[in-house]
Amino acid sequence: MCYEIRLKTKIAIVVSIFLFIAEGINYSQAASFFPNEAELKKGQSKFIVGAISSCFDFSMLIFSFCLPFFAKPELNKLFFVWGAVIGAIANIVFGVVGSVTEGLWFAFTCFTCRIMMGIGAGMIWSTGIPLLMSLAPAYSGRITSLIESGAGVGITIGPAIGSAAYSLGGYKFPFVTAGGIEMVMAIVVMFLLPEPVVESRNRIDDEDDTHRKGQVQ
Repeated sequence: MCYEIRLKTKIAIVVSIFLFIAEGINYSQAASFFPNEAELKKGQSKFIVGAISSCFDFSMLIFSFCLPFFAKPELNKLFFVWGAVIGAIANIVFGVVGSVTEGLWFAFTCFTCRIMMGIGAGMIWSTGIPLLMSLAPAYSGRITSLIESGAGVGITIGPAIGSAAYSLGGYKFPFVTAGGIEMVMAIVVMFLLPEPVVESRNRIDDEDDTHRKGQVQ
């Protein structure tokens, strides 16, 4: 039984790291074809195209800064999974709706979806690292390195994968495919990851309170 739990934990960590790779791909895959698509076919200015691309980072920065103030440790898994789900849905909508709209509606859709993708990414990064580190505290440094390396790999190969998928299936194919893969990973992670354990921390706090009361008496 002990071996089975350890194996499940290892699989959960590996799948979660692949989720970070997928998140990196979703972030960068549009860089190779989106500017030309938006400018030449959708009539968007270079400023709007640049703003659409950068609003992902801005929303991720703001949400990542605010989330730790109201996210409790026992909710890390919830935020981690829902961050992946939100990012996946926004990515799919970005491709589907963006392929059939033009002008102002295209810009509005792209801004909305990229902002939601940034919020999802902020939820993943703010809660995913402490969640995975808690599964194997002795290997926390190695887990952090694998996560950062995985995200870097995803960002690096994203433009190549995005351009290849765009050549095969058009504008929406890269987003639908990447979003679908991330959604599947989110579902797998939801069942594999154990719930965060906070009882030990509460027990330590209770023992400290009892010790202080004993000293006062």
